[in-house]
Amino acid sequence: MTFKTKQIKLKQSKYRPRSADELRKLAKDIINNDVFTSNHLHGHERQHLATVFLPLSMFSPMQKREMWQQKPFMFYANRGQRNELHGINGLPMLDNVAWLDKTDTLKLEKLMNKYDEKYKDAIETIDTTRI
Repeated sequence: MTFKTKQIKLKQSKYRPRSADELRKLAKDIINNDVFTSNHLHGHERQHLATVFLPLSMFSPMQKREMWQQKPFMFYANRGQRNELHGINGLPMLDNVAWLDKTDTLKLEKLMNKYDEKYKDAIETIDTTRI
């Protein structure tokens, strides 16, 4: 019995760095609790990424490999009545997902650090902050 092997070519998908405006909008949405991120999870909950961000559990092996080649650092998803289900472990179940690499995540965290609860103009601060 002979077996044939077939070489599979993977796409070289590349991560698209986010613009300053996109990062500002994302920071606003996180502050307004319109976006849920993997940074909201505690250390022991991070093993449940696929139950929080449902599309991750539905990726084919090729899609998973291509995603991990892009080196995701933080996953995030839109919240809301339309996009969110309540999970049995107390975590949300979101039907969409996107990710940032490490450099964009660090830029986003820099913007988020500008936010302080005693200042009501945090959104304006994020708009005027240079990245």
